[in-house]
Amino acid sequence: MQCDMADFFELTAAQGGVRLDVFIKHVWADETLSREKIKKIIEQGACLINGKTVLSPSYKLKKRDVVAISMVPKVPADIEPEKGLLDIVYEDEDMLVVNKPAGLTVHPAPSCHETTLVHYLLSEYPQVRSMGGERPGIVHRLDKDTSGLLCIALREESRLKLSEQFSEHSIRKEYLALVHGSPDTDEGWIDAPIGRHPAVKTKMAVVKNGKPALSRWAVLHRGRDYALVKIAIETGRTHQIRVHMAHIGCPLWGDSVYGKIDIPRKGMQPIERQMLHAWHLSLTHPIRQKRMAFICPPPRDFEKTLCMLEKRMFRIVVTGSAGCGKSTVLKRLREKGLAIWSADEAVKKLYEYGQDGWTVLRQRFGDRFAPHGAAVDRQRLAAALCDDNQEDRVDVRELNTLLHPLVFADLEQFWQQREAEGDELSVAEVPLWFEASSLLREKIHADIVAGIFCQDAIRRNRLLSIRGWSLEMLHMAESAQWSQEKKMHRCQYVIDNSGTAEELTQKTDLFLDYITDCIQNGEKIFLQQMRELFSKK
Repeated sequence: MQCDMADFFELTAAQGGVRLDVFIKHVWADETLSREKIKKIIEQGACLINGKTVLSPSYKLKKRDVVAISMVPKVPADIEPEKGLLDIVYEDEDMLVVNKPAGLTVHPAPSCHETTLVHYLLSEYPQVRSMGGERPGIVHRLDKDTSGLLCIALREESRLKLSEQFSEHSIRKEYLALVHGSPDTDEGWIDAPIGRHPAVKTKMAVVKNGKPALSRWAVLHRGRDYALVKIAIETGRTHQIRVHMAHIGCPLWGDSVYGKIDIPRKGMQPIERQMLHAWHLSLTHPIRQKRMAFICPPPRDFEKTLCMLEKRMFRIVVTGSAGCGKSTVLKRLREKGLAIWSADEAVKKLYEYGQDGWTVLRQRFGDRFAPHGAAVDRQRLAAALCDDNQEDRVDVRELNTLLHPLVFADLEQFWQQREAEGDELSVAEVPLWFEASSLLREKIHADIVAGIFCQDAIRRNRLLSIRGWSLEMLHMAESAQWSQEKKMHRCQYVIDNSGTAEELTQKTDLFLDYITDCIQNGEKIFLQQMRELFSKK
């Protein structure tokens, strides 16, 4: 094999006793350059050691031997340059750093007949065609559907030195990923060998006899059913991050090969690709020997998926003292198409024969209020709450302690069902929201608590003259609640019912406008926080 000396590239052996073919494979760090190809190159006379041709692949090198090798063939002539947009992050005469979009394959392959990044590269930088190897300038890869930073050599000397850095693991690569679920701890290592899947040869897997693979991860944000993690890989195995994260039970969202079948919540758009982005890249400049670091925030589809996973139904609690006008407000909210849950209606269901409310009352009071075969006698229970006889009176606070956990469990079930149906917001009417245990309130979680205010004199007169309450019932109800002033002070939003029913309806509409603004501003604030995080080096 005749080779011009200009085609030769020199490498120096740092230690002795290593086979020639093993040394070239290690230093060249090109996945396309198999041991068999290296063997043919050596046997064809394209390798010199200290200026002399060596034809034996098993030749044992001595320390400081100078190995010169000609890496032909070069780029196949049938790869035609194609115009395409390269998103350049950094460029000089020696190297490029580009932001590869998802959906673009890095280099041609027998199974890939579409335009690749190499086609674009040959169009803009034709000098790389003369570079050794079958993938000109490519020193590492990203999967087709992974976006982010990719380093490219523009000269052979740069390619060799960058390849050496990859072999020595001195190049730092860090990725962002959206994963199902959430890791148990805030950070950790995955040390699990990777090889071909034993049953599906197109897949990789954690296997006993695989190649060593080491990944380091840290949680940046935990959502309800997902997490945003950063992952640094110490090795560069095929599909390493995707395999490793699936191995610990947190596969990537959108990964159709190693992930779960993504069933987005109702109203969510399908996720088209694995949510993986090459975020940070730091290396030593191959010629200038200066350490360099690059950062590339994720693309719009990654942000969109992140916001979509973060989004949850907005939970509204409406509260207030008896007679304040909640029914008018709730009527208007129903007219606007919102699903409404009522604590009073939930209690009615719980009081039905055999239901949980009926059961706890029967366990506590026998058949006094919960007779066999019939629902709870609500009139008798109400009378007992107002009974002058201390021995026969039922303490309303004890009753609330028995019922509130059941009521709040029913509310949580309602909210989960509405969210599964794709509702953006829903409403719960809970008169005793603040009076309930703080542990129950924290567990149930409400995004906003709105109070309905009505002057006490007007409110009480309404209960006595229109609803027919007795003074004893009014006193009992108010003794079990906070004062209206205290309630309203704790609410995040107050609807003032000091005017007409029509005015209250208009104020309810203004409240809904406020909620819409809250949701939109919350999304903007979250995205801004994430973008600030993405921009940190």
